[in-house]
Amino acid sequence: MSVENAIQDKAYYERFMVATAHQKAGRLQEARDIYRALLDENPDNANALHLLGMLCHQAGNTEMGISFIQKAIELNPDFPLFLNNLGHIQLSIDQLDSAETTLLRATQLDTDMLASLYGLAECYRRKGKFQKAANFVEYVLERDPQHVDALVCLGQIHMQNSSAKKALELFEMVLSINPDHIYARFHAARTHYALAQYDKSIAILQSLLQQHPDYVACYNNLGNAYMAKHQYKDAKTAYQNAIRLNPRDANMQYNLAVAISALKYS
Repeated sequence: MSVENAIQDKAYYERFMVATAHQKAGRLQEARDIYRALLDENPDNANALHLLGMLCHQAGNTEMGISFIQKAIELNPDFPLFLNNLGHIQLSIDQLDSAETTLLRATQLDTDMLASLYGLAECYRRKGKFQKAANFVEYVLERDPQHVDALVCLGQIHMQNSSAKKALELFEMVLSINPDHIYARFHAARTHYALAQYDKSIAILQSLLQQHPDYVACYNNLGNAYMAKHQYKDAKTAYQNAIRLNPRDANMQYNLAVAISALKYS
């Protein structure tokens, strides 16, 4: 390599690292500008395409993000990280068949990529293929017994199989490892509700909402817990907050109507 090429490579690397630092810190516009500049210089820069795609998804433009990552994969089809991240984005928008195909390709290229194996477990859980999902979870946990997302997935499988006590044990295990794990806290609240432990469910949901005031599902579940305790005024407020954030949800609108009716006749 010539001295000139070495200098150019170093300059590229430094710009790339600055962009990723901006992206991790949430300075998305700054990161986007650098990725765009890199792509202006080289439209086939697969790394820049991939990270620009991740950035678009992070900013809420998932469709555009997917298109950038797919182009990166076309340029570098044997790089499992690109496939893994695409699969998880597809999973996030419930494109389960696409996510399954993508994540299977990732695991074929790297049989030890736990993120892809966990993603497949979550994909199969959402498809209702609980035994297949559990098999992938066990495979992940054999390699990393404290893989918190896999433990949460297994807890959800137990919940869906009406094993609430087993599920709660797993969610509490996750919280002993990471007390701030959002989904473990949320599903622990749901499990307490299933076990008719409404005060515990309410306490967890209220705590979550203090930190994440736009968490729609928390408001809906909080309303359900208040309804179970016949606290209809509190339930009404919780459902109203949920609908304020997601006004088109018919289920939450129904829940609010029930709470208003119960309050009227209580």
